[in-house]
Amino acid sequence: MSASVPPIPRPADVFGTPAAVSTPGGIALAGVAATGASARRHEARVAVFLAATLAVLFLTVRWVADVVTPGSLFVVSLLALVPLSICWFGLRWVDRWDPEPWPPLAAALTWGAGASIAGTLLIGDPFARIVMPLTSMSDPDLFGAVVQAPIVEELCKGLGIVLIFLLARWQFDGPVDGVVYGGLVGAGFAFTENLLYLASALAEAPGVLVETFLLRGVFSPFAHVSFSIFMGAALGLANVRGRRRWPLYLAGGYALAVAGHLLWNGGLAIGFDSFLSFYLTLQVPLFLILIGLVLWLRRLERSRIGERLSQFAGAGWLDPAEVAAFATPEGRRQAKRWGRGSGRAAEVDRLTRTAVRLAEVRQRIECGNHDVRLIERQEQLLRRLVGDREAVLATPRP
Repeated sequence: MSASVPPIPRPADVFGTPAAVSTPGGIALAGVAATGASARRHEARVAVFLAATLAVLFLTVRWVADVVTPGSLFVVSLLALVPLSICWFGLRWVDRWDPEPWPPLAAALTWGAGASIAGTLLIGDPFARIVMPLTSMSDPDLFGAVVQAPIVEELCKGLGIVLIFLLARWQFDGPVDGVVYGGLVGAGFAFTENLLYLASALAEAPGVLVETFLLRGVFSPFAHVSFSIFMGAALGLANVRGRRRWPLYLAGGYALAVAGHLLWNGGLAIGFDSFLSFYLTLQVPLFLILIGLVLWLRRLERSRIGERLSQFAGAGWLDPAEVAAFATPEGRRQAKRWGRGSGRAAEVDRLTRTAVRLAEVRQRIECGNHDVRLIERQEQLLRRLVGDREAVLATPRP
């Protein structure tokens, strides 16, 4: 560890006396202090942001309801839920190792479905009027597909990801978290966009509706997700490499998102004679590569959590068996089985979440973020760790 990195405090440093906390495996301190005012302020910020996204989503739904005929709204809503469900369960699987709390997840989804759409509608036309004359394009549809949509839509989605990164900073730990939050913004955007596309297709003919649903809901449910996760992963990478440089990381992620979006919308114009050849030759391999990168990031996350928790074990907070229970798949399974068998499943889950969050906070500190609020957060989580262990090891209730 670098000399400039604040060391991990010992239990005696936090509680004032070695007798105040148990040795690993023993009975822990009772009446641990709460996380304090900073935790309440953080939760309030996220709650306000979620409320704002819900309000904008309500207005967006009202607008969609006015645009879509009442007879088709129910049908297209059910169809649009199919790709949304695929994306939701896929991203929750990615998030399985270090699950994020529901308020920022809900904020990401509702931002994508509401504010991102509203922002795109508000600035799309002014953008086209200003930028299109500066290009050699004369076809508004082509300009909208390969220039306006990638730049404007990814900008509006990216703003939501940045707000989550800034407001929910206690949860936005690394690239995997960024993939989840960015992906949910993209999934929400795609849901509302699908409503509009499917309603327009239904107005033409049932066959057009089926074709549109297959294209958007079956062959490419992760399209918008794939674009926006670049921005989320970039911001998550900034957290583990040095949070102060996050605008540079965001710029790189935004460039990749725009490039991916442009390639998807304009790919047929670069040498493919059919959508099927374009899809199988380019899009499927790129999507498989993206899946591989996400799986690699998950593996790095698991390794990083184990490494940081081992440091806390060296400082006297955990023993090796506890580190294994929190940081390895087999250890997690054994801990869950023990929790179910002892009637302490909820307590074990809470202790695991605290330990993982503690490891992520320590990672930021190790990477050079020595903000006093982060140091305080580490101590708060150490206190919570002791309290959560006490709940796990307490005498069973009769």
